[in-house]
Amino acid sequence: MNKNYIGYTAEQLLNDDFFIQSELHPTDETKIFWLDLEQSDPLLRKEISRARSFMLQFKKQMPHVALSNNDVTDLWNKIQLANKRKRKIHLFRYWGVAVAAIIIFILTIPYLYLNQNKDIDYQAIIADSSVPKTQENVQLILSEDKQVLISEKESKISYDEKGKVRVDSEDVQTPPQKQAEEENVQLNKLIVPAGKRSFITLSDGTKIWVNSSTTIIYPNIFKEDKREIYVNGEAFLDVAHDIDKPFFVKTNQMSVRVLGTSFNVCAYPEDDQQQIVLVRGKVEVHASKLPVEVLAPNQMYEYDKQTDKTTIKNVDITDYTSWKNGYYRFKSQQLSDLFKRLSRYYAVQIVCNEKVGSLKCSGKLDLTEHLDDVLRNLSDAAPIKVEHHREQIIINYEPLK
Repeated sequence: MNKNYIGYTAEQLLNDDFFIQSELHPTDETKIFWLDLEQSDPLLRKEISRARSFMLQFKKQMPHVALSNNDVTDLWNKIQLANKRKRKIHLFRYWGVAVAAIIIFILTIPYLYLNQNKDIDYQAIIADSSVPKTQENVQLILSEDKQVLISEKESKISYDEKGKVRVDSEDVQTPPQKQAEEENVQLNKLIVPAGKRSFITLSDGTKIWVNSSTTIIYPNIFKEDKREIYVNGEAFLDVAHDIDKPFFVKTNQMSVRVLGTSFNVCAYPEDDQQQIVLVRGKVEVHASKLPVEVLAPNQMYEYDKQTDKTTIKNVDITDYTSWKNGYYRFKSQQLSDLFKRLSRYYAVQIVCNEKVGSLKCSGKLDLTEHLDDVLRNLSDAAPIKVEHHREQIIINYEPLK
């Protein structure tokens, strides 16, 4: 894309084919393109944020109406034709075309989560703040004017009762909140890329261990009669007890209600299964249109997106929570699942064929070691051979000697 967007306003962006298309059907390339522009030009970043905010605000006011794919395509083609016929239009017509495009944007976003707070569209926030694969640093987004990049592999973030934040024991200067927004919840986003981990202490004292390739959305202060956060990936939570303010964890498929407890949530969007493993206390889990289930300690709730079914079984919780302590223990696990976890943890692509992936193995891996050492230890226990090929690690079958 060679077009120069420097100096563009939000109104111009909302009438730009490429911008609208990027929002409707984002790809890795378009995400990187717009992120680079935002990082290089603070003024343009504000205009992009304004355009996206207008789209989100419009979405909240629109009913959820179903259109067929053909209807959506036809409407989009008409908008493109209108743009080509007349680029220089008056302001009110400018926004009219933008509104039509926003209707498409609204209707093409899947309504994936349940029991949602109508004022918070977590899916749209996730899409708006997704990090490209080239992003290596942990990203803490406090507002549209304040983003903090954290280069450490393991980072610690804490909030006090007033919502002031510290990163690795250093105070972070937060921008003053606008008077009109003082009554509203100020959402923060923590984006942890592959190969990094983070630890958060929320304003209520709740502790969260955040695994690789995970995004957490949470308020700087819990102001209402409930506490609610969103997890896209994997996290272990030790929730501060407050009987007057139940704690909710949302994913794109599940809703978990707790009063004070410890549990692990694993909800990567690319995985077919999402899991809740309870360490102590009691939680209520709700997925899709299925009945609410109550978990006891040492139980795992698993929801399968493909079959729309759930299972509850007793498990050894260490197998699902040991990652937060720097090691990974597994029992009779397929190597395909193990390599998927190691790929996220070490930020590398590990590839194996179906024969290797179906092999099962048990053991314990020290995640503080270098990946080569981890794979070497694994190859001592399983009939595999590890080869490095450019940016990939190839795992082949090789009988044990």
